[in-house]
Amino acid sequence: MNVEKLKIPSNFQYDHDPLDMAVASIGQCDALINNSFIDVGLLLSLLMLKESETTSRMEGTKITFEDLVLSDEGVGGIGKRSPVEEARGVTYAILEGNKMLKDGLPISNRFIKAMHRSLMRHAQYENKNVIPGEFRNVNVRVGRYRPPDHQHVPDLMSYLEQYIHNQEINISPLIKVGIIHAQFERIHPFADGNGRIGRLLISFLLKEYGFTSRVSYFISPYVEQQKNYYYDGLEFIEYDGGWDRWITTFLGLVKGSSGNTIRIIEMLNSLYMDGDFLNFHNKNSQHIKNFIFNKPIFTVSQLKLYLEKQSVYLSTSGIKNQLNGSDDVTILRQSKGKSENVYKCNKIAGILTDIS
Repeated sequence: MNVEKLKIPSNFQYDHDPLDMAVASIGQCDALINNSFIDVGLLLSLLMLKESETTSRMEGTKITFEDLVLSDEGVGGIGKRSPVEEARGVTYAILEGNKMLKDGLPISNRFIKAMHRSLMRHAQYENKNVIPGEFRNVNVRVGRYRPPDHQHVPDLMSYLEQYIHNQEINISPLIKVGIIHAQFERIHPFADGNGRIGRLLISFLLKEYGFTSRVSYFISPYVEQQKNYYYDGLEFIEYDGGWDRWITTFLGLVKGSSGNTIRIIEMLNSLYMDGDFLNFHNKNSQHIKNFIFNKPIFTVSQLKLYLEKQSVYLSTSGIKNQLNGSDDVTILRQSKGKSENVYKCNKIAGILTDIS
């Protein structure tokens, strides 16, 4: 590929109305998260799970929300290099990115490589050229698009890093986020994992540029629903020679993603504030409710361990009796042999799986 075609704009003007609406939608979403009735940590864990599920599925990983929620305790014999663990790599990458931000590391190639290393550490990649945390050393093809030869990747990514932090560029910061994301996907710096890292890069750039107060804005659930629109927008950069169509696409995806996230949070908040929902009519109800909001598919052992960390000690049979007496929790999977019953809160899980 002619590397000259990979130039990115340093001056870009765009219609204020779509831009202003997209910016406002992010602000509304961020404010709703910050003022949620649900603990922010609980809420973010749910949004991260949703991102992990959908962004992985977009890349061909066969994964369900139920398997992903259960996986962190190894329920069902899930092990390393399974599709579920591969999907959880997205969560690992987010946590690694958050840690680096907390340590004061700016978004850079070092930052991006570290996230990729976390993402790919349990991935089932068949390509032997995949090196977690390292730029590719082979040429690749993505559909009919051929990214630049591998020897150009370090220089292109170095320029992109400079572009991220160049404050003299006369471009709206949100449009700049869209340009950076598209350019990352065009360079395709890794042998695998580019889509997942590229979409997470949007989340971290929104935090870096002050649109969100924390890394909380995840776009993949809506992009999955509109993936043809998304990929067509990226292709227009290459085959029509302009950025306008992509920026229109990107701002539309941002606005749509905000709307979806706002609906999810409002529905979860409404459910959380319902005094009759997950009310076990005892002094431990709130602890159990918080646990189930964080993990709507679970086992008694997982709940028991959580309660003990809150200095609440209940017997296994006592917990089972409370769960079995609730209309808000059902048995998803009956125990077999040494395995436990798996319980599910259909209302919470339904909100997270029915809205994309």
